[in-house]
Amino acid sequence: MSLKYLPITLTVVLLASTLLIYILMFQLAQPMFTVTNSTDESLSVSISWRDNVKQLGELESGGKLEFNIADEAAMVIRASTDDGRELVSQDIYFTGGMTVLAEITVSGIAVKYGHRDE
Repeated sequence: MSLKYLPITLTVVLLASTLLIYILMFQLAQPMFTVTNSTDESLSVSISWRDNVKQLGELESGGKLEFNIADEAAMVIRASTDDGRELVSQDIYFTGGMTVLAEITVSGIAVKYGHRDE
């Protein structure tokens, strides 16, 4: 390879490396959520933040849902039982790089901040 192409090659490699690092940082920086059903029944779970509402679907007894959202805001988690009861969490604020853990019990939904390895 000729030395006259070295600056171009180095520039392309540097740009590609920068793009890869940016993509990885964006993926790692998204808030991560884990919702655990500690009740003895299946629940219908939804989340809401800002003007968004997302149905997460059915969560079996003992089941766990994991998801991330590319946003930052305050979120509320709702769970509905087959007999019509609705459990609602307190608002919890999330932003990039955070992990939010929610545990649904018969008495309510407890939310807290956690670590990615929990």
